[in-house]
Amino acid sequence: MCKTLLIALLSLLLLAAQPAPKDKPKPKAPPTPSAAAVSIKDRKFTPETLTIKKGQTVTWTNNDDLDHTVNANDGSFSSGTLKKRGTFQYTFKTAGKFPYNCKLHPRQKGTIVVE
Repeated sequence: MCKTLLIALLSLLLLAAQPAPKDKPKPKAPPTPSAAAVSIKDRKFTPETLTIKKGQTVTWTNNDDLDHTVNANDGSFSSGTLKKRGTFQYTFKTAGKFPYNCKLHPRQKGTIVVE
């Protein structure tokens, strides 16, 4: 009996001494689309054409001394007047080409291409 008890006790100690099974790595959440940026300077949108993925947000920043606007040719978005250091953000939820312009400077144009 004593021998059986000793064997049982040793078995329990061996089980307890074994390393715990490693946790399975948690699945990563799908990456969120990153943000994209357009600078407004010297009456230009830089980059003039920007290609992004559906669901991405574009931020326009007025780095100029002049006021500017960001207006989609199809009317889908409009920033209103952006003063110096002003920003405007828009999230593109559908694929396509989105030409835009500055209403204050008609030759200032850009395009967002959404894949």
